[in-house]
Amino acid sequence: MPATWPKTTASYDAVLLLGPLYHLTDRTDRVGALAEARRVTRPGGIVAAAVISRYASTFDGFFRGFIDTPGFTALMTDDLTGQHRNPGSDPGFFTTVYFHDRVGIASEITDSGLRLQDPLPIEGPLHWAARGIPGPAQRPRPSAVHPRQKGCGCRPS
Repeated sequence: MPATWPKTTASYDAVLLLGPLYHLTDRTDRVGALAEARRVTRPGGIVAAAVISRYASTFDGFFRGFIDTPGFTALMTDDLTGQHRNPGSDPGFFTTVYFHDRVGIASEITDSGLRLQDPLPIEGPLHWAARGIPGPAQRPRPSAVHPRQKGCGCRPS
């Protein structure tokens, strides 16, 4: 637990946890960080926390071409436990972190004394897939009349 948490209780309208929940690889530490966020947030305040999906490494590896890299398949399999490791400190791979699933983050939130209200996805598979999708200027322009409409006397509305 960081020594930099404020000493005062219920003193903030909102607390953001943008990193601790995936950089703390031990569940006890993650629940402790959430509990501290609860402690310093006033009643009725908001604690917003970011986590990384358990499937992020698989999507990232697939769309960035790591899927054929020796050892990456084993890394992806291990990631399904939540514990992502980068034992060789390969700069091309993500650092050592914890990847969540919906059940895991929900239980950590409730075990910390917080109430889970609105889990919101920020990035999904299209985050990675969009890298391979051409931009509007590179996409072919649709014709004014769909090929099935040719010869039918139909006009686009």
